[in-house]
Amino acid sequence: MSITDTAPQRQTDSPAEPQPFHQPGRRVEHRYTQTIHAPPDHVLGLICPVREHDWLDGWTCTLVYSASGLVEKGCIFTTGAGCDEEIWVVSVLDPVARIVEMVRVARAGYVCMLRVELEPAAGDSGRHGDATAAHITYTFTALDTAGSHAISERHSASRFLRMVTTWERSLDHYVTTGRQLPATTP
Repeated sequence: MSITDTAPQRQTDSPAEPQPFHQPGRRVEHRYTQTIHAPPDHVLGLICPVREHDWLDGWTCTLVYSASGLVEKGCIFTTGAGCDEEIWVVSVLDPVARIVEMVRVARAGYVCMLRVELEPAAGDSGRHGDATAAHITYTFTALDTAGSHAISERHSASRFLRMVTTWERSLDHYVTTGRQLPATTP
């Protein structure tokens, strides 16, 4: 897992130069590689807001738009409610390269870019056939001070690690058993 926390600095030519309306936001990036004991093409079909109901206990979303009813470029869905609502847009779905990218805009004042890249796991076919290395990248950018605080509180490195390892255990359990792993299972 790697984590970076950056706030780019704007270069100015002189102190008299007018300040921009918006200063660059704080950016935090978290990365993790999961191992899922199923072929990459099978895993790709499960990285979907609708299919996630099958394998992740407690997952809820509202599908706003999808022509197919499943994940596709341009698919829009929401999670949370009120101040915690987040609007997700699938910006990339490349079945050949096995890449899914989503952008989520949080009412809490930040934007998150999620990138999932799938490839055969090197030397780990596991007990159920081919395995997948799922390279997960979350990049959070604060839109304002409130967003910076929300990123710190909701998306720390420790919370990220808990989330992606729960995701990994749940998805791996589903592809190997065909059943959802209860959320209370360690």
